[in-house]
Formats: sequence, structure tokens, C-alpha cells
Amino acid sequence: MKSLHSCLAVLTVVGAAACATSVAVVDDAGNPVADAGKDAGVQDTGVVDTGPQDDGTAPPPDSGTDSSKPDAGSGVAILQINEVNPNITGSLDLIELRVLSGGSTLGITVEQDITTKVVLATLPAITVATGDSIVVHDNPAAGVTNETTTKATCVDASCYAGAWDVRGGVTALTYSGRLVVVRAPNTTMMDGVAFYRKGSASPAAFHTEVTALQTANEWLPANCGGVACSTNVLAEGISADWAGCAATAGGVSVARKANADTHAAADWLVGPSSFGATNP
Repeated sequence: MKSLHSCLAVLTVVGAAACATSVAVVDDAGNPVADAGKDAGVQDTGVVDTGPQDDGTAPPPDSGTDSSKPDAGSGVAILQINEVNPNITGSLDLIELRVLSGGSTLGITVEQDITTKVVLATLPAITVATGDSIVVHDNPAAGVTNETTTKATCVDASCYAGAWDVRGGVTALTYSGRLVVVRAPNTTMMDGVAFYRKGSASPAAFHTEVTALQTANEWLPANCGGVACSTNVLAEGISADWAGCAATAGGVSVARKANADTHAAADWLVGPSSFGATNP
């Protein structure tokens, strides 16, 4: 009998496969065996999809954090070069810095060039707010004082009521092909601009300075027409022209057009000075 029951079980299963219908399964004793309803196949161990949610809901809000902001250190203000006049009589040159992110200015430096840098100013401790302006007075007159508590403490005629006035060093800008650079106390570069003076020869190594600024990701384009900026002619072709700056502080200067910032020469324009006020 056991052999007969076995044959019936086999026939029952074969018949189920042939007819594609549900048929009861019996054991060797002829008793029905309940279907557990489980798929005995191999479990899918594929990787969980961690991509963007696709359930139709809105994505999480933007945190607002600018990943491109330089790592200047905790509490350090982020500054941008905003206006320059390198041609004032007596080397009383002016450099205006715009505050992109508030904080302390202690130890921030303003420099000329990178590979042969000259420190033009080291800023004192000022707690500045986003949108503030700082005017650095190179080779300053005796009456210029550092404003560290309010914008009104410097009463010299050359100071600006709408800005924090700061005394720079005794070395002024060289009015030729030069970089102007701002660095955090930890030496991280906050901003840099490549200037040249059309009609005047740039220093022999000017193109290497421009290349250094490109390498620091502070100047565009990243090359000169698809090739390295290996000559001054090529480097000047992508630099901002500051020819025409006046010999007086109230005359013509070179400034960002409406605070434009694409790290390129097109951001800059020679025109009436606006130190201590919003750029036109």
C-alpha cells in the first residue's frame, strides 16, 4: 500500500503541473498536506535604493549652507575685495573690503601677489556684520586711526563715515600687473583679483601670479583660451584692467559692478569712486 500511495502522490503533483490548477498534496499515508504559502525561492538580497525619494513628496529643504565658503576658521569674518585705487598721490592707496559673512577681522591680511607676496595690511579686531565695508588706507596719513568699536571714531578728512577705516602698512600697491589677495588668519585665501594696467608693462612673472590665483580657484577662466597662461600677454587677456585710476581718492577707481562676483575680469569696471558706499 505504501508503494501505491507514493505513486498516487506523484501522479497528483504531475497532474497539477500539467493542468496548472491547485491540487491537494498528500503524504505517503494518503493524508493531505497543508500549503504553508511560503515561497521557497532565494531571498532577493539586492541593495536598498537610497536615491532621492520617489514617492511624490517634496524633497527636504535646502540647508542654506554655502559649501564654497572658504574655511577661514571659527568666528572669522569672510571678506571680499570690492574697490581699489592703486594710483593715489603719495602712495595713499585705498582698498575696500566687503563683508560677506560677519565675524571678527583679527589677523586677516591684505596682500599683493602670491608667489612673491607683500603684506599690505593686517586687520585689527573688529566685529563686523554682513554687508559692512572696510576701507584699508595704505601708507596712511597720521590722522587716520583704526576704527574698532564704531565707524565714527576716525575724524580725519580721508576717513569714510559709511565704513570701518583701518590703517594699512607703509607699503602701497604697485600700479602695474598685480594680484590683490585677502587671507584668513589661518592663511586660507578668501578672495583674489588679477589686475593689469593696459599700456604699461607688467612684471616678468605676472603670468605665474595669475596661474597661482587660478590654481587657488579664485580666478576664471581656468586657462587662457584652452592653453596655460604661460605669457604675460595671455595672462593680461583674462585680467581686469585698472588703467585710468585717478591720483586722488575722490576720483576714478576700479570696483566691482554692483558687487558682481564671478571671479572674472568682467566683474570689474573703472569709474567714479564709491569708497564707503554701495558700488554702482
